[in-house]
Amino acid sequence: MSSKVHIRATVFPESAKERIEKREDNAYYVFVNAKTKSGMANKQALAVLRKKLKIDGQMRIVSGHHSPKKIIEVTVTKGD
Repeated sequence: MSSKVHIRATVFPESAKERIEKREDNAYYVFVNAKTKSGMANKQALAVLRKKLKIDGQMRIVSGHHSPKKIIEVTVTKGD
């Protein structure tokens, strides 16, 4: 069985330091040092969220591919 959670993230590319700041439940500011070119900031934002929030599941951007404001879907599979 799997469950899905949506995270709202505002991504700040070309930041000096990778970090996240919690704004409210399931909403974060994500600071990455990657540029927006070729989706690198999106990829790094997912990686930073996964690492900092200890997410063990599939993640994908469902809205905001070309915008700083994104909705990210996390799918977690639960064992029996």
